[in-house]
Amino acid sequence: MHFTSSQQNAIAAFNSFLEGDNQVFILKGAAGTGKTTLISEFLKILNSKQQEYALMAPTGRAAYIIGSKTGKQASTIHRGIYSLSNLKQTIQNKEENKKEEDENEHYLRFELKKNENSPNAVYIVDESSMVSDSFSENEAFSFGSGCLLSDLFEFAHERKIVFVGDYAQLPPVGMNFSPALDKEYIEKKFCCKVSEIILREVMRQSAGSVMLSNASKIRDSIENKSFIEFKLENGEDSVSENIDLLNPYYQISPNKPGVKSAIIAYSNKQALDYNLAIR
Repeated sequence: MHFTSSQQNAIAAFNSFLEGDNQVFILKGAAGTGKTTLISEFLKILNSKQQEYALMAPTGRAAYIIGSKTGKQASTIHRGIYSLSNLKQTIQNKEENKKEEDENEHYLRFELKKNENSPNAVYIVDESSMVSDSFSENEAFSFGSGCLLSDLFEFAHERKIVFVGDYAQLPPVGMNFSPALDKEYIEKKFCCKVSEIILREVMRQSAGSVMLSNASKIRDSIENKSFIEFKLENGEDSVSENIDLLNPYYQISPNKPGVKSAIIAYSNKQALDYNLAIR
């Protein structure tokens, strides 16, 4: 495999990170910049050094995808750091005057596992843009302190953590930014040193792609926190919505729906309307 110059820089930075004092390594990049390829390369490096690691993601689906693409075992962060054996169950009355058992509320709290990994273990977290550090709990159960990112750092206890993700994705629920991909936030909140690499070269689409150009404009606005102007261009691979939106769809897939064309809708209702029209 031939790596781009930015990917080579990321690999060199990762090797330096393993040998250095920094606890956190952040790898950021858009879709198609080669983040998953680099995760596979990082795992090869760790295997060559016979260094213990754990591959994790915020959701079950994300863990399944990164595990499938790398050929390595992956789990959710929750499964990796919380323990069923430390499960605590409490019974709470909704009202103090009610003593009937059927009106009691059972509440489950999943405590942090005891970390038995080696001191030089490395935790790699994919899709880190979804990792929240705001308090969250369910009416019937909760995990640790309720702040996933803080719990991850407490579990790691000075072991190295690698966060991989796209900072332009939607932030976690209840937050207006992605804390796991924010170098300044991590350094200030967890008092640790952070290495950061940003991949900017998109490999998945052709250089003349209008879709890529439009996506880049949106990403630049997000990165610069500037939303004054929002104008997207039309082109061969990017058609704006209008009364004839389905015509180019049928031209690309004349006989049946295909992977070369897709209509992305902002709501389930709109998606249903398009699907019904196409069928």
